[in-house]
Amino acid sequence: MVGQASQKAENVVASTYLGKGKVAEIRDLAQGLGAKVLIVNDELTPVQIRNLEHITKLRVIDRTELILEIFQAGPDPAGQAAGGAGAARVRIAAATSF
Repeated sequence: MVGQASQKAENVVASTYLGKGKVAEIRDLAQGLGAKVLIVNDELTPVQIRNLEHITKLRVIDRTELILEIFQAGPDPAGQAAGGAGAARVRIAAATSF
């Protein structure tokens, strides 16, 4: 993690989830820090992801995608994600999340 931003808002902006000022702040911060990925700690719609990627020029990952990527990366050193049933559940979740 190279940076962090938060926003307190009463309503979510339908097109980008975040307000345009916050999106601009994140874009500028990411450029300054050389970030390549924006992780949003909530679920985003495909349209919100696409719009944020277009504006920020970053790969955008929401909470669900992050969790899926963690489990798709393979078993952890303790082997907790190992096993056919667990792997099958991750594949099913990935296929049905979009």
